[in-house]
Amino acid sequence: MSKPTYYFLVTGLVAMLVWVLLFYNRAVVRTLARVRRRRSAVELPAGGWDQFHRGFVGFYEAIHPDWYAIAPDGVHLAPIAGAGSRVVLDAAAAAGVAVIPLVAGVDDVSYVRSMIGDPAKRAAHVQELVALAVADGYAGLDIDYEHLWQAADRPGMTAFARELAAAMHAAGK
Repeated sequence: MSKPTYYFLVTGLVAMLVWVLLFYNRAVVRTLARVRRRRSAVELPAGGWDQFHRGFVGFYEAIHPDWYAIAPDGVHLAPIAGAGSRVVLDAAAAAGVAVIPLVAGVDDVSYVRSMIGDPAKRAAHVQELVALAVADGYAGLDIDYEHLWQAADRPGMTAFARELAAAMHAAGK
């Protein structure tokens, strides 16, 4: 084996060893998380809380697990797989990370449209969201209502956002 080939082989092996020691050693990961906390958040897929997220939860100020969806009635919430997971909540609490669950409205836009177009449903939905955040001690909620592209959606969605913000702030969220 020539000298340059040997040099690159040894350098590569050393680099791999350092990477493995740094990124698979939980104590080092915890130390890095305390020293270098980023000002960011991560969305956790429904039911997803693999080794990566557990090891690096401390890097984030907030996590957004996909835990809820708007129900077909446009008022209530339907929990998604893993909603309220003690593993996620305990890991976040231990790392001092805020939990702000995502509430999805992406499967059928008619669920969201029925809510934003009806002031009574809108008020009931706002109450449902605030009750969830307060009862479960969440720092807030990440509202992900999509596909509202029509001009007719704007007034109802604007009213919903204003009403929800006022109610969440009144509840200390």
